[in-house]
Amino acid sequence: SCSYRLAPEHKFPAGLNDCVTATKHFLRHAQRYNTDPSRIGIAGHSAGASLAAVVALKLAEEEQNPPLKLQVLLSPTTQAVMLTASSYKYGPCDSQSVWAMAYFASLYLYGNRSKVDLVLANPYPAKLEGTHYMNFLDPSLVDPALPPLPPGRHVRREDMAAGDSDLEMALNPHVSPLLADEGDIRGLPPTFIMAMEFDAVRDHAIFYGKRLERAGVKVKMLHYKTGYHGQLYNFKWSESGRGMMEDVLSHLKENL
Repeated sequence: SCSYRLAPEHKFPAGLNDCVTATKHFLRHAQRYNTDPSRIGIAGHSAGASLAAVVALKLAEEEQNPPLKLQVLLSPTTQAVMLTASSYKYGPCDSQSVWAMAYFASLYLYGNRSKVDLVLANPYPAKLEGTHYMNFLDPSLVDPALPPLPPGRHVRREDMAAGDSDLEMALNPHVSPLLADEGDIRGLPPTFIMAMEFDAVRDHAIFYGKRLERAGVKVKMLHYKTGYHGQLYNFKWSESGRGMMEDVLSHLKENL
């Protein structure tokens, strides 16, 4: 477990950098900790899952050796360009309301609440319409009954965000790993993803799992149709939570 610097006192990328530094150190000095360097993975829940996803991405970008053997992402947030359908549908009954998600994003990225209204306005889907980015956010990936979006034109990140520093931040793959370049996505380790149905970030997990699968990454995704954010931590008194935790542990035993 990594004790990383927290927002708002330490805005992005301070906490992420701490996690990357700690992970690299452990991988490079695994034997000092009586650990097999070929059997090291990374895992996290909620905000921790978001950080874990980006740490794995950064190591893939750098072709870290030794590499991570796997990543376990439990209810991650994987992009900052769109408030998804699950945000609006389940935010009112979840610990992460739409306003709370906007508030947390502003604190994490900017160290203050100055961007809350911008996030709530949800302006970027319109700006990104017709580009390849929206194919990663296609609602039909969550609900196959919906018609899929047509293939979007490929636009370079720097061209898309030209003159808009906030959009540039949102498109940064270290903020939105879902939008990372294909080559970097292909370099990710085998991935276990947990998605909860009654969760404002449900779509984030599903989108990311589908993106990795299409890139050829080995993915196991479990979508709990009656689950809610953080439910697996109720394993001490909840049969459902205990089952979720057992699913995670079983995957680790089989793959790590």
